[in-house]
Amino acid sequence: MSLADPSKKMSKSNSSERSRISLSDNEQVIREKVRRAVTDSDGDSITFDPEKRPGLANLLGIYSAFTDKEIESILEECRLNNYNIQKLKEMIVSAIS
Repeated sequence: MSLADPSKKMSKSNSSERSRISLSDNEQVIREKVRRAVTDSDGDSITFDPEKRPGLANLLGIYSAFTDKEIESILEECRLNNYNIQKLKEMIVSAIS
């Protein structure tokens, strides 16, 4: 889903470059796009709720896709290590780059 609007698909036809990660993006560009990805203002806790927290659910799905980890496993890792959303975004950049 789009990094700018998690209710829409990530697509190259979207006029906003920050809505997607392109194959040609370098690590710095990816870092900036992921850092600015829409989440929510429901605190720094990491939970998976596609209806109430679609932006965070989108980021968890992206991380899951790049690491082959199950969402539940990612949530457990974040909980055990007291990770916040910023740390999750860093993990995503590392997984993609």
